[in-house]
Amino acid sequence: EFDLAGNPRVFGGRIDIGAYENQSVYVKINESPVYSKIKLYPNPGSGKVYIDIPPGMEGAWIDIVDGQGRVLMRRQINYSPAVLSPYKLKPGIYFYRIYDENRIVKSGKWVKR
Repeated sequence: EFDLAGNPRVFGGRIDIGAYENQSVYVKINESPVYSKIKLYPNPGSGKVYIDIPPGMEGAWIDIVDGQGRVLMRRQINYSPAVLSPYKLKPGIYFYRIYDENRIVKSGKWVKR
C-alpha cells in the first residue's frame, strides 16, 4: 500500500499514518482594484471605526464577527466614510466582512484595544 506521494505506507516495520499527505494548496484571490480601495481604520482601535468605500458601493453591508463566527454587529454602509461605534465590544480580536449583492468583497481582522 502506498501513500499519496507514492511512498510505501509501511516503513521500518511501522505503518506511516501519512500525516504529511495533506499537502497545502494555496489559493490567491485576485481582488478587484475597486474593492482594494475599501479601508477600515483605525486598526487597532478603541473608539469609532471608519470605513471608506469607493463610489457606487453605497448600500453595502459590514459585519463584525467574533472568533466563533457569531455576527456581533451588522450595519449598512450608506456613505463614505461610514462610522461604526463598537463601544459594547470587549477588547480583543474580531473579524470584519464587507459584502455587496450577497458576496463578500473585503474581509480582514480588526483589533479592539
